Amino acid sequence: MFSLKSGDELVFGIPSISQPDKLIPDEMIATDPDSFLQSRSKTDGRDHKNNIRRRIIHRDLEKQRRNMMSGLSTEIRGENLSYDNSVMVNLDRNGVEILIDGSDQFRLSRVLQELMLNELNVVNCVSTKAKERFFHKIQAEADDLISLDLSLLQERLIHLIN
Repeated sequence: MFSLKSGDELVFGIPSISQPDKLIPDEMIATDPDSFLQSRSKTDGRDHKNNIRRRIIHRDLEKQRRNMMSGLSTEIRGENLSYDNSVMVNLDRNGVEILIDGSDQFRLSRVLQELMLNELNVVNCVSTKAKERFFHKIQAEADDLISLDLSLLQERLIHLIN
């Protein structure tokens, strides 16, 4: 490709190509050059929308959890509140967190069974009793959190304990 000619001149020669159109096979050449960029932008758009949806759900669940915890702390301090059993289902970094504030009238085993039916693996369960009320915190993992409907799970659990 490079050669020295007399007089110490460096000469660059371009090799000749007999069939320049056969360097890249036809099947590798895109008929629509924008098709790749369009499909990529559609995928990015869906991912962005899913991320926004998850953030909104997480924000709403955090707000509900804070409200519930505020009520629990009021109950523990001794103020007299009268309300039914309640359930809060939150996304956790490893899965799902379920907070239950209830009386002793329901069976925790039914809640755990419902979690198993929803393909949730319970990894931790802590129960505390204060002022004749029971507080349960359950942490569970799931293989597919995206397809899990947290509001539906929360409704089922509320139905179970009330």
